[in-house]
Formats: sequence, C-alpha cells, structure tokens
Amino acid sequence: MTSKNEINDKNHYLYEDYEDIKRWNSYFVQANAILELNPKNVLEVGKGLGFIKNYLASKGTIVKTLDIDKTLKPDYEGDVRSMPIKDNQFDVVSCFQVLEHIPFNDFKTALRELRRVTKKYCVISLPYHTLFFWINFRFPGIPITNFTFRLPILSNKKTKFHYWEMGKIGFSKNKIRQEIREAGFKIIKEKSVLMNEYHYFFILEK
Repeated sequence: MTSKNEINDKNHYLYEDYEDIKRWNSYFVQANAILELNPKNVLEVGKGLGFIKNYLASKGTIVKTLDIDKTLKPDYEGDVRSMPIKDNQFDVVSCFQVLEHIPFNDFKTALRELRRVTKKYCVISLPYHTLFFWINFRFPGIPITNFTFRLPILSNKKTKFHYWEMGKIGFSKNKIRQEIREAGFKIIKEKSVLMNEYHYFFILEK
C-alpha cells in the first residue's frame, strides 16, 4: 500500500500560487457538476482546503469528507482504495484531482470503491496532459460557446506529485474510459474546464 506521504503531500496544494484563477474555474465546475445531480448528501474524497464542502453546505447539501490526512479533520480518515464506509451511503461521491496520486495499477480498485459507496452518481476529475488551445465566443442573448483544440504531448515523465496523467503515453483517454467502464460505471457526461483544460471531468452513473 502506498504511504500517506506519497498520495497526499500537502505541499501540493499549499504553495503560494495554488489558488489561481484556473483552479477557481475548476471549483466552479466541480460544484455545479455535483449540484446538477440534485443530491441530498455527498461524499467528497480528498478534502483539500475544504472549499467544495463549505460551498455545497451553504446550498443545503449534507457533505461528508474522506481524506488520508487526519490533520485536515475529515469526517472519515481513510484511503480511496479501501474506504471505511458502508455500501450505498451517498447520492453523489466526488473525487477531484486525487486518483493520479495513486499508482495506475490501483486506479480500477479505487473506482470500484467509489462505486460501492455511492447510491447512483460519481463525479471525478483527472489531469489531462496535452497541449491545448481554446476559443471563446460571446454574443448577446446566446450562451457562451467554447471550442477546445488539443494536441498530444509524447511524454510519460512522472511529475513530482502524480504517478500518471491522462494523455501521456500509455494513458490515453480511451484507456481511461475503458478502466471506468470495467469498474462498473456508465459514463453519462464528460467535460473540460474553461481556462483550465488541464482538469477533465467525468460524470458517472452506477
């Protein structure tokens, strides 16, 4: 089993520029992806700085958190690969920018655990390693239109904090989709984040 320090190094999200505008855009997508599913209760895997829990709670949603780091004071202390939670406990389980911190061999194990504890839905995000370009169109009375173009980066170098990233050699988007389906989920939606295309979202159904 991977050590606590390997999968949850607080230096990853406590450095000076972590909370930049790109990440706040990602928070917006995280919160809305959950709220669109109209849950009464949510499990957030990976508490981090607590923004999502606080925001959802302000909307009347019951939110519990799980984290391997007890100093963050999560509701449940544990590993995403073996969560100390009963089956079918939450309407939605979220897991944002967490799964890349464990070896890819454990990815499907973690997905199956997420599926076990949710009643119906799971929302995850993963880093998507590509070159990208986006064009944004705004016209009065018409919803914002965003076009994203991606080019592959032929790399598989491990980053300081991530074991793997979608888009790198050996971790194509299709391979990630296959792993998700083999874990028992149905992919009902995928989406990128405007101004933070490094974060890629999957909305999953049990």
